[in-house]
Amino acid sequence: MSVRRKKKMNHRKQKGFSLLELLVAVAILVIVAGTVIAGMISTTKSQGTVINRTQVHASVRNATELMEQEVGQAGKIGSASGRTVTFAAAFPANLLGASATPTISSTTGLYIGEQLTVDPNSTNEETVTITNMGTNTVTATFYKDHLGGTAIPAMVLGGFASGIIPPATSSMFVLRGNDSAKKTLNNPTAGQSSDGSTLKLYGDINGDGNVYYVVYKCSPNSSGNGTLYRYVSDADVTTSGVGMQAGTLLLDNLATNPVDSNGNAVPCFTYQSKDTAVTISGGQVTETFVINVAVTLTVQTQNKDAKTGQYQTETKALLNIAPRNVFDAWELASAPSGYTRAQPMPANVFDSLLTYTLQ
Repeated sequence: MSVRRKKKMNHRKQKGFSLLELLVAVAILVIVAGTVIAGMISTTKSQGTVINRTQVHASVRNATELMEQEVGQAGKIGSASGRTVTFAAAFPANLLGASATPTISSTTGLYIGEQLTVDPNSTNEETVTITNMGTNTVTATFYKDHLGGTAIPAMVLGGFASGIIPPATSSMFVLRGNDSAKKTLNNPTAGQSSDGSTLKLYGDINGDGNVYYVVYKCSPNSSGNGTLYRYVSDADVTTSGVGMQAGTLLLDNLATNPVDSNGNAVPCFTYQSKDTAVTISGGQVTETFVINVAVTLTVQTQNKDAKTGQYQTETKALLNIAPRNVFDAWELASAPSGYTRAQPMPANVFDSLLTYTLQ
């Protein structure tokens, strides 16, 4: 091969891309890069949406889990274990009943009007109504034989019939502890009952033997910055001078709930109640038991959705939260056994806490 021909072949090998080839390559690169970048942007927006929804789920889940726990505990009696009463002398059976004031090992958690079961699991078992209390004594009307000078077991059984404060839409029969056993308090003044935006309950909510009063108050609005607050009493409700602590903000992103078939926004709280005759001290009164609470909360994301540019809303509905202690008290009151297991509302709750001005 001649030197000239070799030079010509080397020159061809050293030629670069033509302008057309370069333009095609750049166009392909731009398309590929654009596709990758668009995918990354879409993924970023999707992640933003997921983060928004995750934050919404977490906030409303924490609030509803607390609500479920406390509604489930509502109506639970707070009572000291191992409580006993001691009569100074033998108490003889009396068909008409006779007042007596035995000493008691502990008055903690007791209140006037409460039902105390004395000498349980014996032939002399009876349930009496506390009519007065001293430092270490209780006064009640007793009907059966009880030994003198001997510590006799005494227990507080059953549950608070009004552990969930009934709504005004029910018949609203409530027994107050220090009233006559046969007196009912019907249709209390405005603000005492639970309603669609205020859930009121009380009971041994912490399982520590102390009875606390709790209020959940929701204030949703169409702007999505409504609130859900929780308030709790500052002491056991059987303590004199009990008040309320400052509210705790549980949610600050409540939106208006969806509308029902009548075009009205679904309330935060709805109730199922039953009226049942309760046997107390040989007589009967009718009380309202709330046996089911439904909670509906609509929450709005804190940030706008990156894809739509709009705030997202999500509705959390708990349609069957059962206050098991109130339900049990209702079942016992409805049974033909005749046992008194529906405890009346402590006077402090009715007189002070139901109408307490929440901050």
